Amino acid sequence: MSDDDNIIHSEPLFEAKYMGNRAQPDETIDSKESAVKWLNKYYGTIVVDGKWRIINERDDTNIFLMAKKDFIDSLENMRILIVGEDNKPKITPITELWLKGPHRNYDGRIIFDPNIKYNCDDRPNFNLWRDFAIQPGIGDVTRFLDYILKIVVSGKEEHYEWLLDWVAHIFQKPGEKPGTSVVLRGIEGIGKSFFAETIGKLISGRKNNKRNNYYFKTSNPEHVMNSFNDHLANILLLHMEETFWAGDKKGAHHLKDLITGEDLSVGQKHLSTKMANNYMRVIMNGNDDWLVPAGPESRRYAVFDVSDELLQNTEFYGEMSIWLDNNGLEALMHFFMTRNITHDVRKVPITEGLIDQRISSMDSVQAWWFNILVAGRLPYIDNMGTDGVKVVKEVLFDHYCTTMRKTMTRTRSTETEFGRQIRTFAPKIVNGKKIKESGKKSYETLVDTCKVGGKGEQRYAFIIPPLNVCRKCMDFILGSKYDWNDDGDGGWSRITDMSDGVYM
Repeated sequence: MSDDDNIIHSEPLFEAKYMGNRAQPDETIDSKESAVKWLNKYYGTIVVDGKWRIINERDDTNIFLMAKKDFIDSLENMRILIVGEDNKPKITPITELWLKGPHRNYDGRIIFDPNIKYNCDDRPNFNLWRDFAIQPGIGDVTRFLDYILKIVVSGKEEHYEWLLDWVAHIFQKPGEKPGTSVVLRGIEGIGKSFFAETIGKLISGRKNNKRNNYYFKTSNPEHVMNSFNDHLANILLLHMEETFWAGDKKGAHHLKDLITGEDLSVGQKHLSTKMANNYMRVIMNGNDDWLVPAGPESRRYAVFDVSDELLQNTEFYGEMSIWLDNNGLEALMHFFMTRNITHDVRKVPITEGLIDQRISSMDSVQAWWFNILVAGRLPYIDNMGTDGVKVVKEVLFDHYCTTMRKTMTRTRSTETEFGRQIRTFAPKIVNGKKIKESGKKSYETLVDTCKVGGKGEQRYAFIIPPLNVCRKCMDFILGSKYDWNDDGDGGWSRITDMSDGVYM
């Protein structure tokens, strides 16, 4: 007698008291073969950290790893009538049939790789990638594109085109990490979050019909900084709201690694930390002036100032949401999937917002020097005309220290480091590039040194280039021309509120 002959087809598969249970499958199961086939559709096995686990894919938004006992207990109500060896009918759990019979087995590891199209029969690895939730459809997307142009980038056409390409890159090349992020800055209630949330819906599905968890939104730094971060292992878009303070060095380094790092360390309770491929894009939004740790030459952040034209306009966003739910998302997906990407999304536009972030991210010496350039004043001892001015190193450092005390800045530079940094603020630039010193890693500088004072009273002094030259050097460092209010051709003004006795 074959196993199939042991199936009593005339009896219902599940007892009546279990028929209303959520665990019951939609498919009709009337044999041992169909029971195993149904289980193979949603379950598989894999070894993780030396432990045999069952992969549960029944929830489209999450993948669960289950111990054998949990698997059996969760489907205890799903049984089938089988004639045993003693020719007596026996109600047998379908899990027992599956565990003893043929089942999907992955010999490799769990991965997340958007470069590989999902196939449940692929071996040996189990790929968490299941494609995007929304399928493309033809439709008019003008209203959403107008919102991006007029509100998200405040009418800047060049920024608008770059941002559209950056979003299109997500859907056309999900397995290619751009290494850049989008930062939206503006006051509360102007719709900053709406942009990222809409892209998140394209990735993971509508609010009440999500298909995956490739989009993650948080306003809690612990969700990103915590060691147990397995929820980030398969994220394509991380949306952070007011999450990181740019002055937090630990958070700053972690954020930079999320944006540009190709690997991600993933920690899970009771399991060892693993390294996974990082395909994550990041969108941040907030209303603080300083949102991201952007150094003078930072190229990670595309910072856009969002217009307040739609401040508290719930009617507009309500109508837009209705449009999105009525094939608007499908139309947007088609637009981004078919858009011709012409910009290099690895190179962010130099916006006013990015310049503000670079200035806010300056260390104490950089910030002090920037304010010196804005004021155009130095405690110099000699005006050398077109050659610049002479400033005693000790006096300049004293001015810096006094400023730090007045501003109650705790982090201060040593005199040696201070002197080194002064030289870097006026690099020699040829054809738009800094020139390296011969045989050294450092760059040539326009700042010279000399000795001043009589015998026995000599002190080291800097020869600082003219004000307009120093400002042009700062423009080069910032990546854009700053509004200095004047061209600096009038030269340096002398600070006279310090004792002349310390000059010589």
